Amino acid sequence: AEQPLPDGGCCNLGAVNLERYVDENGNFMIESFKETVQIATRFLDNVVSWNESLNALDKQKRAASETRRLGRGVMGVADMLNQLGIGYDSKEGVDLMTQIMEFITNASFQASASLAKEKGMSPIFDLDKYMECPFIQESLSENTKLAIRKHGLRNIAIMSIAPTGTISNIVLSYK
Repeated sequence: AEQPLPDGGCCNLGAVNLERYVDENGNFMIESFKETVQIATRFLDNVVSWNESLNALDKQKRAASETRRLGRGVMGVADMLNQLGIGYDSKEGVDLMTQIMEFITNASFQASASLAKEKGMSPIFDLDKYMECPFIQESLSENTKLAIRKHGLRNIAIMSIAPTGTISNIVLSYK
């Protein structure tokens, strides 16, 4: 299912292909992955800026400008787990994906805080209300929360995993 958005809402989606971060020795390349997540967050934020004037309706333009919603997701989970020799439905697989999603979430929110420092935060960002959100309280590390408190966020929504069947077909066509 897709994420419901408010009237005129929009969200720019992008998935990181996890199978690309397994090296020839069967290790997950965490530093390379972190760099990609940061670059991809910046890229999607730039897409929001580039698209602002291209939205057809004024309410879409306003929503994009105010919320700067991103859909930072992943794809290639089964392929990555296969390369690592881990069963898709195993406890080890679930634990690894939990770690990866915690990592990508924190890296993406840290990147948005960095972008807020550099380019300015979302005009509707409210620190007190945002920090009360159960997702923020439960999902983000203390370092990430500190970065948000210090700089705010450029993007109101950051994590949203879109259906990636079509994206994966596009990616496979470039191999």
